[in-house]
Amino acid sequence: MTARADEHLVKVYLADQLIKTHPRQREGGRSTDAADMPPGVEGYATRTVDRLVSQAGCYGQHVGTYAQRLLDGDAPWMMMRSVYRLVGLAKRYGAGAAEAACARALDVDVVNVSKIESMLRSATENAPAAGGLAAAATGGGDRFARDPAEYATATGVRLHVVTGGGEAATVTGGGQAGAPARPDDRS
Repeated sequence: MTARADEHLVKVYLADQLIKTHPRQREGGRSTDAADMPPGVEGYATRTVDRLVSQAGCYGQHVGTYAQRLLDGDAPWMMMRSVYRLVGLAKRYGAGAAEAACARALDVDVVNVSKIESMLRSATENAPAAGGLAAAATGGGDRFARDPAEYATATGVRLHVVTGGGEAATVTGGGQAGAPARPDDRS
């Protein structure tokens, strides 16, 4: 086998027959043709975003969606290692556990592979989520509800929850009972 290089190409010959050409690279560089790779290995040479998403999707729909969310953005190549890490977690802990962890993380809009790893390591991927965006979106209006007594102020004015849109307020301290409370009321 012999190789000849000119200004633009490197040509590889076997017994005076041209078998391969590659574009010339700078010193220390290399050129790999994905078509020359064995079947099933060419994906490692190409490393495309679509290939990573489909590889993650083999472990479940939510794992694939999670990988897509990781790679969304202006610079997806910066998140490729995170997707490889996610695929590694799916291999280590199993597709079912990874699918449940990704589904739960997507439910609360957390896109961080370290959180997935934490859920899988502590086996909390199937534990019910405490609230989250899904609860708020489906009408779980009690997410931020607090007892009105917790809103006491230094002046002694307490808030009163009014149902039905009527005007009523409870004032304790120096104000008059039954009078509407105003922020500038300093009795």
